[in-house]
Amino acid sequence: MDQDTYERFLNINTLNSKNIKECARLYALSDEKKQVLTWEQYTFEEIRLFATVDIGYIKLYHCLAGLKIDDRLRVIREIAGRNCLPKDLSEEQMDKLGIMLKRKSVSRWLSEELGHVEQISYEQTVRLLSVWDEVCRFIPGIQTGHHADFLLYSLKELHNLPDFRTAMERMLEIFRAFLSGALETEKEKARWLCIPEIAGRFHEVKYHKNDLEQEIALQIPEDVQQLWMKNMEMKKKQMRLWEEDHLLPIMQIGEALGHTCLSYRDGGYKRCLLSCFDTNKKVLYLSLDGTLVFRAIVRLTKGAFHRMQGEYRGLEFADLTREEAEANAENKRKEYLTLFLECPYFKGISEDKEKEVIRLVLEMLKKKTKQLQATLILSDTYHKFLVEGKQFIRAKYYMYISASKNGEQYLDSLGGMADASREGSYEKGYFLLPESLINPKTEKEKRQEGIV
Repeated sequence: MDQDTYERFLNINTLNSKNIKECARLYALSDEKKQVLTWEQYTFEEIRLFATVDIGYIKLYHCLAGLKIDDRLRVIREIAGRNCLPKDLSEEQMDKLGIMLKRKSVSRWLSEELGHVEQISYEQTVRLLSVWDEVCRFIPGIQTGHHADFLLYSLKELHNLPDFRTAMERMLEIFRAFLSGALETEKEKARWLCIPEIAGRFHEVKYHKNDLEQEIALQIPEDVQQLWMKNMEMKKKQMRLWEEDHLLPIMQIGEALGHTCLSYRDGGYKRCLLSCFDTNKKVLYLSLDGTLVFRAIVRLTKGAFHRMQGEYRGLEFADLTREEAEANAENKRKEYLTLFLECPYFKGISEDKEKEVIRLVLEMLKKKTKQLQATLILSDTYHKFLVEGKQFIRAKYYMYISASKNGEQYLDSLGGMADASREGSYEKGYFLLPESLINPKTEKEKRQEGIV
């Protein structure tokens, strides 16, 4: 603690012997922080908090005037511990947030008024509280964190609407742009998706009965299907990664990180957009400090080391190597349940941060692949992110093109659009395959050597 802070702001009557020792380890308060310390004196616990948080949290602390010191400290520590205070709040929004946090903590707002909202973050909650008078009438109708994002992003446009159900009808504007010039069959498909989303039953239409088995043409155990349908969330540092199964964020994948060929407005392959709602596809999003910075499509499909058509004719080897030949032939006959990660899209982050994002994505998908008893295979575009070690090797692989309810689908890693005539075929490509798949002995040898 610097001398100026000690002399001007600290109430020395709050010090004990332990505090005096801790003073030596505290960071000095910056001049910028001191300028917002408008009260006459502060306790040691308050000064210690100010020394460890950004200035925004100190401003919010002063908006909690009227609460007991311990309650103020508890509220700020909860928010600072999750680093969820947006840096772009106006003074008016900060004051409003303070008023709401005097009533109850963020965690209580999350568990009570927002307890029905799935996958909503602390930062989204803080943003909603900062404009609560404007959004409170919409809150009963929102169901997901992405609904909250949609509400916050569109607040100015929605200010005259009575409830979120009415607001959700605005999604029709997206569909109008998407369906401009479309055939009646495409309009009917859009209607089948839009109505369940508004009714809160989108999950039922996406995962209807045995759609997943029909798309992949593979009988999948029920427990594996349930794992696929269940979303997984991972939080690392300030990053938030999730799988998206709701209508609006998927319809906007061609716009969310910049214009792409899947743009609902005028993308070159926008007619393929509805295939993203197939049961075997999910969209991965990652946000950093509340801003989307990454997305990619992940597909559950199958594949093999040959085209799987007609009778397989393996090569015959001399008796000396017959055992190995039979093992290799059996391996080539085999189909593998495949979790395939399509090409990545980034926006506004450095190359180092891109590598960190991919590390997080692979960490999540490896866990999910293990649960699904599937094989994780990556688009060849990830080779620049995998320079360390030999976990993935570039190799030829025949990827199965699953059936699509849309009839046309866009497959980044297989040359673009695939229509119904290609469904059910195995398309050859070069992908990043796990080393253990190419050389099954590797894992066994590593265990014997005590490496894994």
